[in-house]
Amino acid sequence: MKLLVKNIIKNSIIYPLFLLITCLIFFWPLIFKGRIPISADTIVGMYYPWRDEVWDHFTAGVPFKNFLITDPVRQQYPWKKLIITQYKNYQWPLWNPYTHSGMPLLANFQTGAFYPLNIIFFLLPFNLAWSLYIFIQPLLASIFTYYFLRHLKFQYLASLFGGLVFAFSGFMTAWLEWGNMGHTLLWLPLILLSIEKIIFNQKSKRWWFIFIFALVSQFFAGHLQISFYIIFFTFFYFLYRLGQVEQELRLKIFLLFTFLFFLFVLLTAIQWFPTFELIKNSARELDQTQVLSRSDWFLPFKHLIQLLVPDFFGNPATANYWGEWNYGEFVSFIGVVSLFFVIVAICNFQKNPYLKFFFIAVLISLIFALPTPLAKLPFLLKIPFISFAQPSRLVSLIDFCLAILAGFGLDKFLRDKQNLKKEQIISLIFLFLIIFILWGFIFLAPRFLTEFDWLSKLRIAQRNLILPSFILGNLFLLLMIKRFSSKLLNISSRGVIFNWLFVFLALSELFRFSWKFNSFSPSEWLFPSTKVIEFLKEDNSLYRFMSIDRRLFPSNFSIVYFLSTISGYDPLYLKDYALLITKMESGQEEIASFNRIIEPANYESPIVDELNVKYILSLQDLPTNKLSKVFQQGETRIYKNLNFEPRIKLLPFDEKDSLEVLEYQPNLIKLKVNSIDDKELIVADNYYPGWEATINGQKIIIEKTANNFRKIKIKKGNNFVEFIYRPKKFQYGMIVSLLGVIFLAIFLKQDKFAFKK
Repeated sequence: MKLLVKNIIKNSIIYPLFLLITCLIFFWPLIFKGRIPISADTIVGMYYPWRDEVWDHFTAGVPFKNFLITDPVRQQYPWKKLIITQYKNYQWPLWNPYTHSGMPLLANFQTGAFYPLNIIFFLLPFNLAWSLYIFIQPLLASIFTYYFLRHLKFQYLASLFGGLVFAFSGFMTAWLEWGNMGHTLLWLPLILLSIEKIIFNQKSKRWWFIFIFALVSQFFAGHLQISFYIIFFTFFYFLYRLGQVEQELRLKIFLLFTFLFFLFVLLTAIQWFPTFELIKNSARELDQTQVLSRSDWFLPFKHLIQLLVPDFFGNPATANYWGEWNYGEFVSFIGVVSLFFVIVAICNFQKNPYLKFFFIAVLISLIFALPTPLAKLPFLLKIPFISFAQPSRLVSLIDFCLAILAGFGLDKFLRDKQNLKKEQIISLIFLFLIIFILWGFIFLAPRFLTEFDWLSKLRIAQRNLILPSFILGNLFLLLMIKRFSSKLLNISSRGVIFNWLFVFLALSELFRFSWKFNSFSPSEWLFPSTKVIEFLKEDNSLYRFMSIDRRLFPSNFSIVYFLSTISGYDPLYLKDYALLITKMESGQEEIASFNRIIEPANYESPIVDELNVKYILSLQDLPTNKLSKVFQQGETRIYKNLNFEPRIKLLPFDEKDSLEVLEYQPNLIKLKVNSIDDKELIVADNYYPGWEATINGQKIIIEKTANNFRKIKIKKGNNFVEFIYRPKKFQYGMIVSLLGVIFLAIFLKQDKFAFKK
């Protein structure tokens, strides 16, 4: 008995410890070199004015690894930096004045403003906290999956294997440095484990709390589409498992979970309310009308090859990608070894009630991720929210379910010991057949496709097919050795060494894939200062700047330096602002689609002047009387707009009037105004619901100008004016969420829902 207890303790510690060690090995550039897991190399290597400087003696420019993963430095890092800064200044992170001429911040779901794990940013320096924020994604994903599979009675090694496959799958590692997508998805196995514990095993109310905490955390992590998938997946998993309990308990369990989901809705209302308001006022629907006209928004059928061969179509990190649209959107890679065990599981899925669910979930996810008629139906019917989502991101659920299947496949394999079962032979034949077909295509296609472009593509596919073929050969060799291990090596029939070799072989291909794609950069490259930036920051007046070249000071970089621009990169940019920029760029009155990125370049437009654009950044000389060059470093030129107008002004203007900006913060503007007559006060920031104004303490209505600015009427004399962003939706959401906290506290104190197994 003592030995049994000792073994249980040993196993319960050694496998989670192995997961931690594995993550430490994966992040070795962070651990041993202090490099940050973010594509900071693209900042100093791709964009000006940073390219005008010399970094680490790279006089010809810093070589950057992967041009595709610039979103973390263009979106997630700046947004996270801004919300943490505002929190530390004892402000709600409600408004972002630094991009898009001002727009909501907290309502932007991707900021993850309420994510519980944001606490690390308050405990550590920001860059170190960011590194830990990225590091704990695969760690928590693998640990949660491990314990979920252990609950399903998988063996220790099989549970560990399933956790590692999920944590380092194609979706999790391709989106690793974004942070918000992985942090959303990693809570799924803990949610499922909570459901299992509540329904079947536990009377303890702690699992009620864990279920709520995990569900709320995945929502607040910052990716609405993945969260939407998780909620649906959780709901159907619960219904599936509910059908397998005693009939007399079903109603009580159903009522319990109905109330738990109700609590989830209440607790997250503080985010729901402002986000839905932003979606309503955004141009997201306009951008997503492209979905049906572009098949590559869906997962192309041919890209299913990437389950086995991630770089068959090349890789953006090696600048030879020739597949559809976006590599990161379609790569569902789980590896040769993992796929082998998935097939083993599928051959046995009827023997296990859990596997039926995950196998069916894979099929349904594929149906809606691929460009099938059924997948296009929500877009044809314009179903709210679903028609705004990108179908290919169902790869997130596909990879998770395949990881569960892979864990079951290894579990079945371990229980079979050294015998080579029929399903293992089928799996090998299937994989060898796929590899054979791919090699056949590579060698036979040149006879029919003689264009140089196709020949070069096939050479890329050929190079990247070698490693999966080598892995498959090693897998076959290990299977044969394990089959005859007791005779050849005189070791235990359990073949423990070889069981671990399967795990290491799978990790080798998963790690190689992720290390090839992701960047680890020196901290000195992460938004360093330059002479151009120093020039802009030395001007303490209230102004905006714009860049007329996408290679120069790209959208959202200004947030990190607390500089204001008229550009911005956000899927939920404001519809009215997009209309204004459309008029500025082309003179058209009908709104254009900017596909998430607004980077206007028409500096001659008078709208530029009204938007308080004082400086124009360019990589070439601008022959115009409107501008005056005031600074240049390397290729970057700064021009002053001689016609720029103040951010805040009185109309009609009179020299006897005075206007003093006492305070200009993200959520608050204080002004002292002395006018000789009744006039209009214009603030050239975006009009948006939630902004309120007072004059001498008396509330006044804010009107919207033709350019979507804020306007109030000022009476003559001395006036103290305040603009404060106090969105009603946020207040309503906060009240509802506080009610949710109260209900949760009351709920956890009673035991009416307690039920026996």
